Amino acid sequence: PDSLFKSKEEEDFEQPKTPKTLFVGIFGNTNVGKSSLLNKILGEAVSASSRKAHTTDEKITVIASNIEKNTQIILYDTPGLIQKFKGPGTVTFSNKAWSVMEEIDYALFVIDGTKKRVDEAMKNVLQKLNSKTTEMKFFRNARKNEIDENKDLESFMKDSELIDPKPQKLSKVLVVNKIDLCTNKRELKWYINELEDLGNFDKVFYTSCETGYGIDELKTFLEIESVRDLWLYIPNIITE
Repeated sequence: PDSLFKSKEEEDFEQPKTPKTLFVGIFGNTNVGKSSLLNKILGEAVSASSRKAHTTDEKITVIASNIEKNTQIILYDTPGLIQKFKGPGTVTFSNKAWSVMEEIDYALFVIDGTKKRVDEAMKNVLQKLNSKTTEMKFFRNARKNEIDENKDLESFMKDSELIDPKPQKLSKVLVVNKIDLCTNKRELKWYINELEDLGNFDKVFYTSCETGYGIDELKTFLEIESVRDLWLYIPNIITE
């Protein structure tokens, strides 16, 4: 039974008065600093970071709870979007990474700001990213209905016009990482403009995991975007 696996702390845990949550996926090619960024947002080293490609080969769940702001951000660190090339003009995508997009409110697309070149592989990734949708908004409404009117999901679906939920556009944020290593700001601006045109991003952040630049601003944005919903984890749990 579940009771054998629950600690006393979990049993005594009370939801905040106005709990909010946000599900966030961290995506990008290998070695752009996804795991380092996640560790910085959390404030602890949970996800392995290395110069070796594909250090992260499975989805890693990390939980950042802020009791003062009643927010709980659930972040998914994912493998690199591109696994390997199969000759000119062809790439193999990571299904493990792309499947996470169906479960999230926001996608953080992380790039290495020192590269400054949009190649065909990057264009393929952005094209596929633009086609991604999520049904999270529907389930958010169902959860809110359950909390406000004490209706379960089945009752909500019977009463709702969203019995056949239409996927919503996935919100995307561009995170330009390793900004401390960028010396040519003009080239960087051209690079970002091209990425924005191709990716239709909702917002752009500049970060450095080495110096901590931009991390607090990004975390504050995610907390503001959090949606009213029950917390899934007790505050001191930081990973599954």
